[in-house]
Amino acid sequence: MNRTEVDIERIIREVLADLGGAPAEAVCSNPAESRPAAADTRSDAPDDAVVLTAQVVTLAHLGATKPAVRRLVVPAGAVVTPAVRDELRRRGATLEYGTVAKPSAGGTCRLAVWNVSKRYDPSPLMTMLRREGTPADLKSSTCLVATTDALAAVIRRGGTVGLILTREPAVALCLANRHAGVRAVVGREARQAAADLAAVGGNVLVVDRTSCTLFQIKQMASELCRGAPRACPEELKERLAQGG
Repeated sequence: MNRTEVDIERIIREVLADLGGAPAEAVCSNPAESRPAAADTRSDAPDDAVVLTAQVVTLAHLGATKPAVRRLVVPAGAVVTPAVRDELRRRGATLEYGTVAKPSAGGTCRLAVWNVSKRYDPSPLMTMLRREGTPADLKSSTCLVATTDALAAVIRRGGTVGLILTREPAVALCLANRHAGVRAVVGREARQAAADLAAVGGNVLVVDRTSCTLFQIKQMASELCRGAPRACPEELKERLAQGG
């Protein structure tokens, strides 16, 4: 790593430390000489991935990773320094934002993905979800009324959360929330989607596939599944339970 890259990393960490986003620390020019703190990594990551919890990712965090690792997963909104991106390219590894988990032995909600389109191909999304261990089923439709009716019936049986991919998120949201037991929110990016799902105990996420990238959709789907099933907040039960 040259002097310019060192300076960039140092400046990023110092600025974020002033803002309270991360502690300022020295950045080593040789990643093999530094190891990230134990709290910066997750031990339940798949074999091909390293999952970090750090909000600022520098070469120091790559020091402990094996050369065979093909994926580096960092929190949504994390700052990744240019030197890290260069090193990942050198290794032929990918950078992903969001969450990742090993396949569960059971007890996890399934994800019902409804693709309301004839043109959109959701197969790359399904591949990514299944690769990270998310039990997901795909159905296609061209009618939002039929989609929300069918999805609501599945939601009421329990053990499932729903993802609707559509060009008409407002229509899908209104139709879904007409059903008792369905608490749908619109997803635009992972962090806000997680907050909105938590606020209402959400079990359906409606995504405008035309305004989100594949990675954004995958991140939001992961947030939908993580922590599910969510209970409806006590203060909202009486009103939201009415549906329609």
